[in-house]
Amino acid sequence: MTFKEAVEKTPGLKNAHKLGLRALRAEDRPHVVAEDTRSLTGSADIDTAFQKLDPNANRWDFAIAYQHANRTAEFIYWLELQRFSGQSRYQEGIMASELAQRYRQATWQV
Repeated sequence: MTFKEAVEKTPGLKNAHKLGLRALRAEDRPHVVAEDTRSLTGSADIDTAFQKLDPNANRWDFAIAYQHANRTAEFIYWLELQRFSGQSRYQEGIMASELAQRYRQATWQV
């Protein structure tokens, strides 16, 4: 299953998939640097999609799919962007492959 298919099949994320980094806010995109931008296969704004359903829940802000040349399946990066006191300080959280896979299986029933 591709990242796009998984996002579209997940309740609450039906229209969340965007090409490249388009799911990220314009001010957040410069903080994500890819080795090859053509390998960014999609992104989803997880936090916005679930904000109304559960506004106080802890969750990743974004999921970003990247197609590494040495992998057959897309690799999903889970991103948490934090702003502190109005400054442009960001903290990125990227899960390890195994943890991301478990989360994806539990969430998306892949």
